[in-house]
Amino acid sequence: YCIISISKHAMKISLATPFLYQNPTTGSPSTATLTCTQLCRLLCGPTTSFLNPSTRILGYDSISQSYDSDGWKEASTVDVLREACNSWYYESAAATTTTTTTTRGVIEGPISTRALAKLYHQNNNCGEDNHYLRIAGTTRVYRNKQEGWKQIDQLDHLQLAM
Repeated sequence: YCIISISKHAMKISLATPFLYQNPTTGSPSTATLTCTQLCRLLCGPTTSFLNPSTRILGYDSISQSYDSDGWKEASTVDVLREACNSWYYESAAATTTTTTTTRGVIEGPISTRALAKLYHQNNNCGEDNHYLRIAGTTRVYRNKQEGWKQIDQLDHLQLAM
């Protein structure tokens, strides 16, 4: 048998970090790992996956050959995965200016992180007429349990999830 050390400090998680997951139906641990990137894709819609934000996961550090010392936890408790699971509202870039007032863009949403990422990555490919697709790092977004509206480039974990 193999002895696996448990680290004394919480793991640093990157998009390449592998995770075991607990099968929600059987309760058995997976036989293969999924990377954080793969988990983001599975958790951020648009279709229903066999995994959900409550799925229990366990990080694994292949270099030190140790599991996360925090043990099994819900996917939604890992910062980048929590952002992948969320629905977002965003302020479109369709702002208007008149001689007396300037109005902010229209509030759009809720949309999945995947849909938000699609709009964000299309930023350089949209035509001049399509103002609603023009979102960038300065676009303000909001999700439940977030204190106020924030620009995308202020939300590191959201940028990783996208």
